[in-house]
Amino acid sequence: PRRSHGAATAQPRRSTAKRHVCGTMAIRLDHPTGTPHRQAYFDGICEVLDVRRAESKPPPWVGFTESNVCQCCSAEFSWHSTSRTGAQKCRDKHNCRCCGMLVCDPCSLQRRTLPKLGLNTPVRVCDQCFFSAAAVM
Repeated sequence: PRRSHGAATAQPRRSTAKRHVCGTMAIRLDHPTGTPHRQAYFDGICEVLDVRRAESKPPPWVGFTESNVCQCCSAEFSWHSTSRTGAQKCRDKHNCRCCGMLVCDPCSLQRRTLPKLGLNTPVRVCDQCFFSAAAVM
């Protein structure tokens, strides 16, 4: 008969220890040692845990359909692109991870860590947030 991870750990079904063991086993089985994706997968899990433990919740993001102009510079999306298709306009829209505004690519070239939000690797932020001292604190 097959034994599950739960039987091997002798932990209650909802135990956090069991989830850790199952998660660790899944990483080991799905991503054998030496594969380049194993570290990226592990880093992604760590990032999710950091965000869940953060002292502040992320701001609500402005939806792509809610604005046709950049909320930072007021320019129409795709002004800097050679294509004016609807698909290109969607590719040219970005949400600032700090304030949630919908901004164009030239207004969101900067990256910064946002420890209050649990984002400890540099992420896309708009120029206003990048140059604002309040965004760091």
